[in-house]
Amino acid sequence: MSFAQLSHETFMPPAADYPLRTGRAEPLGRRDILWLGALLLIALLPRAFVACQLGPICDDGYFYLAVSEAYERGDLDTALWYLNINIYPVLIAGFDRLGADPLVAAQAWGVAVATLTILPLFGWLRRLLDRRVALAACGLYAIHPEFIEISPEPIRDATFWLLAATSLYLLWRAAAERKAWLFVGAGLALAAAAHTRSEGWLLMLPATAWPLVRWRESRRDRWRLSLGTAATFAMTPLFVLLFNVTVLRDHDRWELGKLEHFRLAARWIVGSDVVAPPAISGSATIPPAFVGLSMISTASAATSNVADRSHEMPEEPLKRCTGASSYLRSAVHALEPVPLILMLIGAVGWPHLLLRREHLVLSAICIAVLTGVWVRQVTLGEINGRYFLACFFPASGAAGLGALWVLSRLERGWKTFGRQRGAAIAAATTAVLIGTVHVVEAVAAEHPSREREAAIGRHLGEQLGPDRSFLVLPHACRVGYYAGGQLPVVALDDTPLETLLERYQSDTVILENSYTPASQCEALAEHLKLCGWRTYDLGDVPDSEGFVVLTRAESIADASRLRATRRHRR
Repeated sequence: MSFAQLSHETFMPPAADYPLRTGRAEPLGRRDILWLGALLLIALLPRAFVACQLGPICDDGYFYLAVSEAYERGDLDTALWYLNINIYPVLIAGFDRLGADPLVAAQAWGVAVATLTILPLFGWLRRLLDRRVALAACGLYAIHPEFIEISPEPIRDATFWLLAATSLYLLWRAAAERKAWLFVGAGLALAAAAHTRSEGWLLMLPATAWPLVRWRESRRDRWRLSLGTAATFAMTPLFVLLFNVTVLRDHDRWELGKLEHFRLAARWIVGSDVVAPPAISGSATIPPAFVGLSMISTASAATSNVADRSHEMPEEPLKRCTGASSYLRSAVHALEPVPLILMLIGAVGWPHLLLRREHLVLSAICIAVLTGVWVRQVTLGEINGRYFLACFFPASGAAGLGALWVLSRLERGWKTFGRQRGAAIAAATTAVLIGTVHVVEAVAAEHPSREREAAIGRHLGEQLGPDRSFLVLPHACRVGYYAGGQLPVVALDDTPLETLLERYQSDTVILENSYTPASQCEALAEHLKLCGWRTYDLGDVPDSEGFVVLTRAESIADASRLRATRRHRR
């Protein structure tokens, strides 16, 4: 059927229901494959464009690069300090071992896996609801501004999207078809997702609920479902075991993974007054390195090489974001108003589909994500919009239903006003225009704070010379990266600062006081001055108030000679 032959039935949401017990999947026709290929291209082009135009990356990207560097040099305590078992930094380290630039490779990887996420998402939704709903939902994902903007960043989110969509696809097929390889594949995808982002643990809900629904409806296949579900759950401890005996084979202890989120949830449920270590506001991943570093000003920290693991609270608590307004703003900004409205339309308009037992578990995932973000905000006082994106996948079916309903109503309205011809084309054109606006919003995004910090770093590189070894606090990563032209040493854990300086022979330290409490930043600076370090004046650099740069005294003399030589050559 050509585009000009589109009709009202093209956009009508499906009335059919494909319950889990049938295991039914519509066969794909040639036209479906062409549409799917077009969606992959629509997803790829803006993501690749953003990757090519992206200058300084986000803060978390430097953090993951630093963690991968820790893996490469065998510093497993530092590598495991915040993330514990996680596949993403290991993936970046693998790029480095293959001879690729880890930053460029990580960006290319993000674009590729974010685009390929469409395939398992489509495969799952066409079994869950209908191929038209699947195409509509995948179209929303392809043009979603937040997904486009985040995909090229060298962070774990795009990898998690692919793993989450693959888990949902395999879990549904495993419960419907009862095949051993599907249960094992679903378990492996679930384990990898849970050890990429903590939201992946919520996939345990469909891993339990969908086989249970099938188990209640089919006495004949109960033993297959029971064994298959056991195999799915067995993949997670097997994954942890393999990670320990391979990646962590030189580690001095066994690791079980990151369990802090479970402790945080338990504290919130029981109403404990114990507050977790403060997360750095505005970041999804960067750990509170200043907690241990602040102890450098004490005599015990100044004379000991043993890391302080006390997790004491800083003297000045960080600015906390605990209001409902900040929560709602972040949610709407992340998920975007149009997809949110379409999700609501789909949920209200098709309760006979979305209230089935096998569908309700998807609502439970969304509620769990939203609750988890709220708990993190009220407990740690920080929030990040990327947390909400995990809701898109379980809610994508409702969004697809809503999109088809809106398109059908647009077509009907066009015909009501006597425009019989071209009604479907008008509806499709509206969808294209909305998609274009979303794509333009994503590719036109600017990051002035990143550019400002990159400019500060380039200034330091020009003034201090290219052969500097920088030691930085996590939120000064970008400045250190652009100052040295290479990844600086990042204070990822609570190892005392002087220990790191001695270990890596760094001659320049970059502190920041925007996220680190100012009193602790000043204490670090004063300690270094007592050890003979000097403050480098950033007064002539615009908007550099948030950073403090200290260098060894002999390094300042070397920099002065370098500048004098440059002036003489001119």
